[in-house]
Amino acid sequence: MENIYTKRDLENLEDRYEFLFPVPYETKTTPDQLVEMKEVSFAAITRQLVNDGFSLLVCIPHLPVVKAFKQAEVLSANHSFRFLRIPHQDYQAAIEECLMEHANSLTFFLVQDVRQLQYELPKTSHESIKLVNMSRNELYSFWIEDRECTVARWH
Repeated sequence: MENIYTKRDLENLEDRYEFLFPVPYETKTTPDQLVEMKEVSFAAITRQLVNDGFSLLVCIPHLPVVKAFKQAEVLSANHSFRFLRIPHQDYQAAIEECLMEHANSLTFFLVQDVRQLQYELPKTSHESIKLVNMSRNELYSFWIEDRECTVARWH
């Protein structure tokens, strides 16, 4: 099942779309399109995105150390969190298993283009990562347990 929302639909909501849809981030820019998918296979979608060159971005707390992400590129860090990038060529089964095992305690998503992406890491576990400069990008976020995927597209 799939629901598609336009930018106009999202702007007419009573609250910010990030608070009404299952996304693990905040943005200043409303996406041009948001697709909400239910009853999806995380593994199948992820495999297709990795084949298409998407990168996995993960915001993890400093502790505990997650071995599957040891070789990941550290994009940024603060006193509480590290923001990691796993490029499509380094994505492997151990990473996917780790995501599935720790899905409720990690913030992660797959993004098409990381070159112009800017972000602000959360300072506490009660905050979300803030994404900036999302123009011409596509971002997939997952709620594995509920078999849901939310796709945000900026043209």
